[in-house]
Amino acid sequence: MVLPPGPQQIRTAEGLLAVRRQKIIPGPDAGPVRRAAHRDLLHLNAPQVLRQLVSSLSATVVGIAVSFVGLQSLPTQYDPYTPGMNWVVIVLFCIIPMVAWAATLIAMKGYTLTGAKMKEIQAVNACRRDAVAKGMKLEEAMDKWQTMEQLPAEYRS
Repeated sequence: MVLPPGPQQIRTAEGLLAVRRQKIIPGPDAGPVRRAAHRDLLHLNAPQVLRQLVSSLSATVVGIAVSFVGLQSLPTQYDPYTPGMNWVVIVLFCIIPMVAWAATLIAMKGYTLTGAKMKEIQAVNACRRDAVAKGMKLEEAMDKWQTMEQLPAEYRS
């Protein structure tokens, strides 16, 4: 039986390739070492999968936009100018970011964080951080200081 690489080996590109070559898929008869290695592999690959998904989505959007102009593939520097390409560029690099910015503003409209509330949160967090640094447990600090009125005078200014 071939044991899978350990978590330290999986973190490298060579380790990932080795795991993919072995096609490690733990079954019901797999031992705890093999299941742990597979769990680590899934945990480490989740951000990579998400990153690849977003990257491929952006290329898909560009490909679809370019296809509206009539091109069969993404243009290169050697392709002649295609009418309508300037509008594709304006939409992709100006209009879509503006729409996303407007959507962000609409989403933040109901957000109730004000400057005064932010100062209060920062003061409470500073007091908690100092208490934990002096040896208090985090849970105790979280329970003891929750509002500005509960803070010592030096944190209220």
